[in-house]
Amino acid sequence: MGVQRARGPAGDEPASAQSVPRSLRIGVGAFLAVFVFTGIFEIQAWPFTGWRLFSKTRSDESVALVAVAVDRAGHSYPLHGRRVSALRNLSAVAGYFDGLSTASKAATCRAWLSSVRRVVPSAVAVSIYRMTQQLVPRSRGRPTLPPVKNLAIQCSAAG
Repeated sequence: MGVQRARGPAGDEPASAQSVPRSLRIGVGAFLAVFVFTGIFEIQAWPFTGWRLFSKTRSDESVALVAVAVDRAGHSYPLHGRRVSALRNLSAVAGYFDGLSTASKAATCRAWLSSVRRVVPSAVAVSIYRMTQQLVPRSRGRPTLPPVKNLAIQCSAAG
């Protein structure tokens, strides 16, 4: 009598490369390539984020830019939450606004005002305020001191 090998259940055998579908291998390879690419170039695109939010040191002060439309009567209309396409990257543009040439500043202001007028047709100016909030001390989970509002950029139809 010859010796016969006893075979276990099919799940006990290692899977060969041939049994993994080609589309799955390509998908995993593409995912890993995008993951490495976004990490190398520090692209913050979810779910391929570099976790910048969790790796930066935070301070006890929060600074935000707030855009406000102003009409002829001087009434202010906060633009927070409104779809104003030109203000989508406000913090990026405002960061280097002071270094722009006079012509570039005027062009940027015209673009902002044109975009704001689609939401607030009576707008004759756009004011950009820098809001500084001290986060400490706190009371009941909120900062105890009110934010400080400083005018950072003023754009009007007159230029």
